[in-house]
Amino acid sequence: MIKHEPSYKFLVFGAGPRICIGKRMALTQMKLVASIIIQNYHIEPIEGHHHGYDLSMVLHMKNGFKVKMHRSKY
Repeated sequence: MIKHEPSYKFLVFGAGPRICIGKRMALTQMKLVASIIIQNYHIEPIEGHHHGYDLSMVLHMKNGFKVKMHRSKY
């Protein structure tokens, strides 16, 4: 389950004027890994799983978004 964590929670990244110089690199690597997973797997939603939206400043899903992942055949 993916959830938002405040930047102040992880001391190594810090926040404010003393932000870790490696933070951008770590986030870029995380995006790279996510894109490789998306390219190499077929992702489909689970049938019958109800997912609604939770209204807030940032649009969240109430029950998450459950999916099945299958390795691509290429």
